[in-house]
Amino acid sequence: MAEPYTWKPEWLALQPEDAIDPELPIIDPHHHLWDAPGMQRYLLQDLRADTGSGHNVEATVFIDCMWSYRRDVPKEMRQIGETERAAAEARLSALLPAEKASAEAALAQAEADLAKTVVRAGVDGRVEQFALRVGDVVNPLMRPAGVLIPEGAGRGRLVAGFGQVEAQVMQVGMVAEATCASRPWTIIPMVVTEVQDFIAAGQFRGGEQLIDPQQVVQPGTILVILEPLYEGGLDDVTPGSSCIANAYTSNHDLIASGNLGATRSFVLHAVDAVGLVHALILRIQALVYPIQTLVGGGH
Repeated sequence: MAEPYTWKPEWLALQPEDAIDPELPIIDPHHHLWDAPGMQRYLLQDLRADTGSGHNVEATVFIDCMWSYRRDVPKEMRQIGETERAAAEARLSALLPAEKASAEAALAQAEADLAKTVVRAGVDGRVEQFALRVGDVVNPLMRPAGVLIPEGAGRGRLVAGFGQVEAQVMQVGMVAEATCASRPWTIIPMVVTEVQDFIAAGQFRGGEQLIDPQQVVQPGTILVILEPLYEGGLDDVTPGSSCIANAYTSNHDLIASGNLGATRSFVLHAVDAVGLVHALILRIQALVYPIQTLVGGGH
């Protein structure tokens, strides 16, 4: 047997009724609120669902129904309890959502500010060269070194460092050459595809000591990305291999244009001639380095 004053929303939804005149302003003469044993709960959110179902209800009058009467006051003052409860329901329904929205906005702003201070990075790859093996005892004082090898690292391009004096002439598209220790006696035609527009410098912590720039004797270099001029040029080069690279300027068209003075033409001829000398030296290095390594350093 159902309790008195109960209903099911599913049952009410079986017979929906459209508003006859949805634009007609209505002031509902009275409504009740209650939350008592033996009665289905009906509070402000339920009232708003009913008054907002299609009619233009502009206002409604709250009438007490002997709900939440106070027992600690004289009889003629007991209905104050229901007034207090209705006022509390109004605050829960109106003020607290606004306070919640304000708190959520403040939290979102705080999270946004925090996100600006956090840097996350991820890379696909594998970890190699760890001294630990399955079954080894792990000691917190023993920190075996390991290397994270990103997916595709060292394949398809070389990273080279050039002197700072070459910053003004190093350009994308320049022809270059390289020879690598893991591919001896071979000159690999390359092309410059990217030139870093800054020089890495500053303080860093290599161990437990903060290294100041004045302690660094070797100046920073211009980082240049080289890619093979022909497909498969680096296929036989082991990733991480030591290489020697040269990049060459070409001033032939500028000299042949006839728009340069004699002095500048001579200087540019000298620059191109130095490039030829460097190309010859690179070939000598490619020839000598493997022999020097095998004979002088053992294998």
